[in-house]
Amino acid sequence: MVHRRLMSRHRCLDRGARSASLTAVIALLAACSSGAAAPTSSLPTVEVTIAPAPTVATVRTTPIAGAPDSGIVIRMSTDTDLWSLTHIDAPAGKVWHVEILDVNGGTHNFTVGSGPTFAERIYQSERFDTKGTTFTFDIPALPAGAYLFICTLHQERMTGTLTIG
Repeated sequence: MVHRRLMSRHRCLDRGARSASLTAVIALLAACSSGAAAPTSSLPTVEVTIAPAPTVATVRTTPIAGAPDSGIVIRMSTDTDLWSLTHIDAPAGKVWHVEILDVNGGTHNFTVGSGPTFAERIYQSERFDTKGTTFTFDIPALPAGAYLFICTLHQERMTGTLTIG
């Protein structure tokens, strides 16, 4: 019984404290909106500084002009809007080639980029769409780094990582 009385008093004190805080906030808001001076009881002054939103830089990688050919050919295929490979390794500073067998006859392209946006595209092949046909593309030399390859027509499913090293 004593425990219940103490809990009941504790709840009343909590409600009273919340009520006093709410009353102070309402008085402060009313004073601000009416142009009157705000009460200066025990409310602290708070200064708020809003920082500008950060900007996101787009990385634009430029192929290396006049680079030698590596002679490396990466062989892969398309099937039901998926690449047969999800990771490719290619040499840095040299031209390389990708040979793609179009298994399903869907329309695709092969795009290399430093990121997924249009501005980050470095190389994009023409569209290909002939079932059972192999298409070969010469990929320009790139600096060492991490890139991605996608079909921009099915970029939610046809994507992979490219390591140039």
